[in-house]
Amino acid sequence: DVRLLATSRESLGVSGELVYRVPSLPLPEDREHAADSDAVRLFLDRARLVRHDFSPSPDELDAVVRVCRRLDGMPLGLELAASRLRTLSPAELADRLEDSFRILTGGARTALPRQRTLEATIDWSHELLSDPERALFRRLSVFAGGFDLAAAEAVCAGGAVADVDVLDLLDSLVDKSLALAAHGTTSRFRMLEPIRQYAAARLVETGELDDARLAHGRHFASVVAQAAPHTRGPEQMAWERRLDVDYDNVRAAFHSLLEQDDLDRYLDMGFDLFIYWMHLGMHVEGIDTLLAGLRQATHATDPTRRLKAWFVTAALGAEITDPRSIGHAREGLALALTTDDPNAVGRMELQLGASIRHSTTDPEYLEHLEEARRLLEANPEPFWWEPEWERGLLNLVYAAYFPAEDERILEHVETALEAFERTGDQALLAATLGDSAGLWGRVDEEWIMGNLTRSVEILGGLKVPYWHGHALQTLGAILEANGDHAEAATHLAEAVGHLEDMGDMNCWAGSSRRLATAEAALGSLDAAQARLVAVIDAMPILPMREIHTPRTFDAAAEVLLAGDRVEHAAFALGRAEVMELPVPTIFSREARLETVRAEIERRLGDSEAERLRAEGASATVDEALRRIRGSLRGD
Repeated sequence: DVRLLATSRESLGVSGELVYRVPSLPLPEDREHAADSDAVRLFLDRARLVRHDFSPSPDELDAVVRVCRRLDGMPLGLELAASRLRTLSPAELADRLEDSFRILTGGARTALPRQRTLEATIDWSHELLSDPERALFRRLSVFAGGFDLAAAEAVCAGGAVADVDVLDLLDSLVDKSLALAAHGTTSRFRMLEPIRQYAAARLVETGELDDARLAHGRHFASVVAQAAPHTRGPEQMAWERRLDVDYDNVRAAFHSLLEQDDLDRYLDMGFDLFIYWMHLGMHVEGIDTLLAGLRQATHATDPTRRLKAWFVTAALGAEITDPRSIGHAREGLALALTTDDPNAVGRMELQLGASIRHSTTDPEYLEHLEEARRLLEANPEPFWWEPEWERGLLNLVYAAYFPAEDERILEHVETALEAFERTGDQALLAATLGDSAGLWGRVDEEWIMGNLTRSVEILGGLKVPYWHGHALQTLGAILEANGDHAEAATHLAEAVGHLEDMGDMNCWAGSSRRLATAEAALGSLDAAQARLVAVIDAMPILPMREIHTPRTFDAAAEVLLAGDRVEHAAFALGRAEVMELPVPTIFSREARLETVRAEIERRLGDSEAERLRAEGASATVDEALRRIRGSLRGD
C-alpha cells in the first residue's frame, strides 16, 4: 500500500505510475475578471512582499493582466516578475517582458542554480534533451498560437529530425513539459510563451531561423490554398473555423514570406483569403496585408498575381466605403492594360466602377461598369475561380452597382441567386438576397421583403458580421420608412453595432440616422438625439458627405419635432429643403419632408414656420450643423 508523490519535469516511466500535469495558473480575460484569476492573485501576493503598499490603479491592473498573459500563467515566472516591482512600474515591467529572460533574472540566492531564474530552469531542462529533441524544440518556436502534428512534420522535419520521428520526439517534449497538448478532434500543441522565446533564441544561435520561417510560411500558404475553395461552398463556415484556429500562424507566414521575398506565395495567399477576410469583416487587415506585398513586388513578379492582389485590395476597400479603393482599382486597371488581356481589363474596369460607385456620387462609375460587362461577357476566360461561382460573383457585383433602371438588373440578381444556390455558397446567396432591395419599385415588394428576411436569417446563422450588418440595415430602413418603428429599431440597432465594428462609417452613419428617427417615433428621445450628435461629430471623416449632410438635416428635423423642439426642427427643415440628394432613393424624400413641414406649420403657424425655415436655409452648412448639434444636446 505504499504510495509515492513525486514532482518532476517528466514522468518517471515506471509501471503503475499515474501522471497529473500541473497546469499553468488560469489567466484573466481582462481587467474586469482579474480578481477571479489565480495568476493575478499570485502576482499581487508576491508583489506586496516587495512593495507592501502595492494597490494597483485600473491602468496598473491592465499592465498586471498583460504580465500574467505574457508569462502564460507560469508560477515561477510570475514570482520572478513580481520581484521586479522593486524598481519598475507594472507598465514598464509589461513592456520589458518582450524580452522575458533578461528581465526575469535574480531569484532566491539559496536556491539551486536551476531554480534561480526561469531561463536557468529551462536551460537545465534543455541540456537533458537529445540532439534530435533539441532540434525539434527550437524549430517549434516558429509557430504562433499553436500547431498540429501535420504542421510540425511539414515545418520541422529535416537534418537531425527525420519525418518519421517527429511524432515520437514531440511526444517526448510534451512528456518533459516543454510543449503542451490539447486533445480534441485534432490534437493541438503549443509552447508556453517564455519557453517559446527561449527556443526561438536557440534557433537564432544555430542559424536555422530563416529556413524554419520559410518552411513555416510555405506550409501555411498551402493550408490557406487548400481551404480557399471550401470557403466558397456549402462547408464554408466549417473551413473558415479551421482557418481561425491557425490564423496567428497565417499572419506569421505572411511576415516570413515577405521577409524572404517569396512574393508569389505571399500574393497567392492574400488572394486565397479574399472571401475569408470579407466574411469575418477583416477588410482593413486584408488591405494592409496585400498593400505590403504589392509595395515590395517588382515588375519581375507575375503580373497576374499582382492584378489579383489589386482586385482584392480594391474590392475589400469598396465594401467598407474606403475612398482609397478607387486608387487601388486604378492601379490594377493600369497594370491590366499592359497585359493585352481583355478579361483582366474587364475585371479591373468592374472593380473601378464599383469602387467609384460605393465611395462617391461621381457618375463616371457607370462608364466603367458598362465597359466591364461588355469585356467580360465577350471574354469570360481565364477564370480566377470556379466558373459557376465566378459567374455568380460577377452578376452580384452587377446587381449591386448598376443603377436600378438598368434593363438587365433583374437578370443579374436572378443569375447570381441561381449560381450561389447551385454552388452552396450561403453567404453570397444571402448577400444577393439583400441586394435585391435595389429593385424596390420595379418588382413585387413582398418578394423583396421575403428575400431580406431570408438574408438576415442566413447571415445570423453564419456569423458573417459585415454582410449581416448590411442586410439588417436594409431591412430596418424599409421597415422604418413604412412606419414599423419597433421592428425597425431592433434590426437597425444590431446593424449599427456590426457596421461600426467593421469600420464601415458610411453605412454606420446611414443606419444611425434611420435608427434615430425610429427611436424618436418610439419616444426614446435621449437615445435618438445622442445618436444624431454622434453622426454630426463623425461628419468630417465620412465619405460622400454630400449625401450624409442633407439626410442628417432631414433626420434632425424629425427628431427635434418629436421632442417638441419645434423651432429648432423648423430651422433644420429649412436647411434640408435647400439641399438636394445627388443620388435617388427608393422612397420619396419630398413626401417625408412635406409631412414634417405640415406639422411644424400646424404648431407654429405659417408665418413663424416660414421665418425659421428661411433662417435655416440661409445658414451655411457648418453653421447649421453646429446649431443643430447644440439643439440636439439641449443647449
